[in-house]
Amino acid sequence: MAERVAQLVARLRALREREPGRLPDGLRAELSPAAVLMLLWQEDDGRSLKLALTARPAHDGPHAGEVSLPGGRRQQGDEGSLGTALRETREELGVEVPRDAVVGQLDEAWSVSWHGVRTWVALLPERPSFTVCRREVAALLEADVRLLLEPGALQSRHMEWDGAVWTDVHFDVDGHLVWGLTSDLVLELLDWLRGAPGHRIEQRVAELSRFVEQRRVRPFRKPAAATQSG
Repeated sequence: MAERVAQLVARLRALREREPGRLPDGLRAELSPAAVLMLLWQEDDGRSLKLALTARPAHDGPHAGEVSLPGGRRQQGDEGSLGTALRETREELGVEVPRDAVVGQLDEAWSVSWHGVRTWVALLPERPSFTVCRREVAALLEADVRLLLEPGALQSRHMEWDGAVWTDVHFDVDGHLVWGLTSDLVLELLDWLRGAPGHRIEQRVAELSRFVEQRRVRPFRKPAAATQSG
């Protein structure tokens, strides 16, 4: 078990050598800049690897009640997207993540609330001491990465929205459904840990292009997690 986690940790650190995919400038111009942090750590004397996820309060804006990664919109004074991700993690979870714990980035992504999202990955040697901000976080979820890597842990479904069909990947953590952008980012990380290239930028560009075109012909409506076609 410890050997397997050591392999996963080595693969995480290899993210330093990976160049993340970027959205085209024309599409990025449609979006507001934001960033999230994938915060991972080792537990049980190196026999487990955990990932921090957050359940948002039911009253919290366009992503109310959803499971997400710590993060948010870029603010004046942030030192780039990494500064945004680290600040949001400090505000939401009370964890001061050192910059030298950051091992790399995933491909640039986007959300239905019109944000271009940069995803940073950080690895700590042990579980940090969390001080959760209850105004922003209803629950802290500590996902076991080895369980997420098991066959069948992640499932796909088709969601109908405004007459179009979208493919969504979802999974369960402690009874919380994880779907949408968060599940897509986790899937990218898991692909990387399995040894696959882990690039999802082409799919995201194609879906964002569809999304932008739909906005031009109909008003925005948030997709519902329960609306699916199987």
